Amino acid sequence: MSVDWSQSRVFSALGSLGERRQADAVIESTDYAPPSPPEDSDADEFLDYFQQLAEETRHSQRDALMVQGVQAGMTLQVVGDLFGVSRERVRQIVAAAGVNTRELRSQQKEQADRRRRRVARHVYGVSLTHPELTIEELAEWADTDEATVRQALEHRVAVHEVPYNDWSGGASDDELLDGLRRWAAQETGKYTGDAYSEWATSNGLPGKQIPTMRFGGWNNALRRAGLHDLVRDSGGLRPTISDEALWAGVLQFFRDDVESYSYDGYDEWRRDRALASGATLRARLGSWSDIKARVRQLMRYAAAPDDSWGWAESVLAVNPEEEPRNIVSKDECNAALAEVAERTRGPLTVQLYEASRSPEQPNAGLVQRRSESWIRALHEAGLESRMSVRARNKWAALNAP
Repeated sequence: MSVDWSQSRVFSALGSLGERRQADAVIESTDYAPPSPPEDSDADEFLDYFQQLAEETRHSQRDALMVQGVQAGMTLQVVGDLFGVSRERVRQIVAAAGVNTRELRSQQKEQADRRRRRVARHVYGVSLTHPELTIEELAEWADTDEATVRQALEHRVAVHEVPYNDWSGGASDDELLDGLRRWAAQETGKYTGDAYSEWATSNGLPGKQIPTMRFGGWNNALRRAGLHDLVRDSGGLRPTISDEALWAGVLQFFRDDVESYSYDGYDEWRRDRALASGATLRARLGSWSDIKARVRQLMRYAAAPDDSWGWAESVLAVNPEEEPRNIVSKDECNAALAEVAERTRGPLTVQLYEASRSPEQPNAGLVQRRSESWIRALHEAGLESRMSVRARNKWAALNAP
């Protein structure tokens, strides 16, 4: 992965000199010592680490830090800019430390391979624990890019990736987005999906459903069209349902006498019972064929339960229609982020949040869903200063004019 380590990018990531000195004062006042970066860290990870160091530490460990920066993939010039010395001086210090710059490229390649394996193990583990996450959400959990996540998931990509459907409606992406912009420019007050559908029909375009399906949601369509000011806050209360309750609902469906045990049959059956939709089951539990196979195992066990299968016992103990729903608001998610931020140091990544939150606080997946992404959640919680270097760059790119 190529990294843009221009001087302006480094200084932008580090912030103003005043902000750095203020951060140093906080760190020094608490005797905070940030954890050392992994031996296979890349340039972004090294800079995250460097930002947390007190000014005194940067001076006292200057030579060692220069060597670490170069080994992490930063150029001699960029390392020199960080410490206010010349490129040649950095080369001399690195050479005196025994680093052979001719062999450095092959060493960095081996280091990058180790890092990819480390990230891949982490991504795969999160995938097994949280199959409900999207590819983009998994990338935020690992603080990496989506291409790396797809490579790490291998066959499990299908669990997390929503397949693209050609919801054409007779219009291309550009035509739909242009239509949204023209509607917004002509509309004088009622910026709703129904208002758009009415306008679109009279202008030879498909209604709200097509851009909603094409771009993964009405708000996403508005954002793609650059209409950020029309995006409504998605911070209202939403229920989260345990996996056990989802399985209990499917089990009840297969136990009932219904006309069809298909995916559509379940979606029709569950409406009168206020149970999770078929789309939720697919997103959380897997494909319909896999769900049916698991439920058959459940039904066989339920015929003669013997306490040997703990997961099945937990599902059988649930009455899905009486299962309490855990209601968590966006404000509660923001408060949890702020509380964890107060107790921790360094970039507030998904990994750090999960490792530091209390059991009563919402998990990172729910925080992501409440704000639509981890970096947006940090922004809404007023924690942009706690974003990692990658997150800051991504946030800046998303909000570029």
